[in-house]
Amino acid sequence: MSAKLRLLGVVALVSLMSWGCVAKPDVNLIRTYYSGEMGLGRDYQRKHVDLKVNPKSTAQNPDRNYALNWMRLGMVTLGDGYAPDHPNAAWNNLYDLLTQQDVNKGRQWGAVLLNEDTKIWKGEPFEQALAINFVAMNLATKGEWDNARVVASQSLFHLKAVKTTDDGKSLSTQDVVQDKNIAEATFEKPIDVETNFALGYIMTGLAARQQDIAVGESDHTEANENFQHAMALRPDLGGLIEELRTGSYNTVLVVGFGQGPQKIGTGMDKAIASFQPMTPSTGSPLVVSIGSNAYSYPEICDVNAMAQDHMWNNLQDMRKAKSYVGTALMAAGAGVAGYGAYSNSGNAAMIGAGMMLAGALMKASAHADTRYCELMPQRFYIVPAMISAPGSTLQLQVADAPQSSIILTDLSPPQGPTAQLRFIQLVSTSNSPKQATPQPPQWAMSGRVLYCNDYDPKAGSVALPYILGGDCVCSPTQEALDRYQRAGFLKDLTVEQLQELYTLEKIGLTVGDDNGTPALHVLEGGSSLVAPLPGTIGYARLFGQKHAPYKASSRQVRELQAQYNAILHPVPTAKSATAQ
Repeated sequence: MSAKLRLLGVVALVSLMSWGCVAKPDVNLIRTYYSGEMGLGRDYQRKHVDLKVNPKSTAQNPDRNYALNWMRLGMVTLGDGYAPDHPNAAWNNLYDLLTQQDVNKGRQWGAVLLNEDTKIWKGEPFEQALAINFVAMNLATKGEWDNARVVASQSLFHLKAVKTTDDGKSLSTQDVVQDKNIAEATFEKPIDVETNFALGYIMTGLAARQQDIAVGESDHTEANENFQHAMALRPDLGGLIEELRTGSYNTVLVVGFGQGPQKIGTGMDKAIASFQPMTPSTGSPLVVSIGSNAYSYPEICDVNAMAQDHMWNNLQDMRKAKSYVGTALMAAGAGVAGYGAYSNSGNAAMIGAGMMLAGALMKASAHADTRYCELMPQRFYIVPAMISAPGSTLQLQVADAPQSSIILTDLSPPQGPTAQLRFIQLVSTSNSPKQATPQPPQWAMSGRVLYCNDYDPKAGSVALPYILGGDCVCSPTQEALDRYQRAGFLKDLTVEQLQELYTLEKIGLTVGDDNGTPALHVLEGGSSLVAPLPGTIGYARLFGQKHAPYKASSRQVRELQAQYNAILHPVPTAKSATAQ
């Protein structure tokens, strides 16, 4: 084979190797999460995550998106109104991984010689801080304020920043990488700075105060110190922080809105990681209506701003250097190879091709790791509220986003002395994009509870299990059976026989049946009877609208369905129809 042909083959190989793979966001999760259809999103993600993986062995696990998948599952689960108390729940596994120090041990050379996405994903520092706060929210939702305090405080880690001539200037990752005055050595010796994460301080202060209340402690030193840190960072939050510090409230809503920024590769060879806003930062307040009173709450955290700040991103940016060195090797190699081909020198051609190959490898590895959590909200709000009576409702809406409006139903005062917490991810993607004014889903504005459930056993109009044609999705207990029998149904059944009907239909009654994460609810065509918490998106969506009749799979349940359908929906005879 001639030198020219060998050179042509190597150049073709080099071209192929210079293509890099870029991570893309999961459009299925984005579509379901931001439209409020989180049951479908949770069911979809459950099927994409190995629920039996042991997080202790993550460093050896071949799935490099382990933490990312658990974060996605945790967010769509909590957003839908579930905080499962199960050792294999999503947030438990994610927190174990985030707190491991050597999760990428042995993978560093793969990141250098191949590309950054060979590493196990842990997210940028801002994603880790926000994820840790989600873990704390999950614990607080379960009433574990002591554990929530410990976890939330872990999000207040120090940040790494580069030295600049203008200390007050906020630099993006692109600014730092492209600024000629910032030497590459700066990345090796960054300065250590305290966090500016106001949300983390507020959540830590809130959890510390609730834990003090739980044990009867009146000296809220830790809580006040964290609130003071938040106040120093955000003086504009003074009114809200004072209310959290001293006010009378028994319910705390942490509210997310909008789609967080998308991570992309920019610059030469897409080597510089950058976050592109998807939902604009408007600073609009959250309007909360309780009865005839309306209150306005400020934005606590702008994730767009966090993602743009280089302090909240990983400074170990070898990618730009690899990209430029790779480009130089490609150019030099092409020159040597060209000379060799011209002079018919096989050695020169192969040396040049080797240089091109080395350069192509470096260029292929130069692209930034664009994996990110696409379910992160664009902004956060915190709402302290006093719920004084069972079955209370309240309405939320971001001031300039009508599609975000929702009526939260069936909120009741907490049973203990501490406050209860709910995380609410408001709808940001309108289901009617062609309308001039985006509208919320119909179920979001229903304000009704149409199905009897474990939190509201008096709701619904037909006291008969949903799987048999009624309006009840309560657990099959003796109390539920008593209600059915008082209404004239299931007179001959025992509670064991009632439970057997659910077993025949393979319907899970607890999160333990679903391996730590509730499956899709039976009202949405799934196999779980576990209800989301009142005052959540999932509760409003499941119980605030009518669903299609249940499709039974077992003969016994189909026979009972037919029996009660004839009673509930009798077919008029020809004689009675004529009389009418």
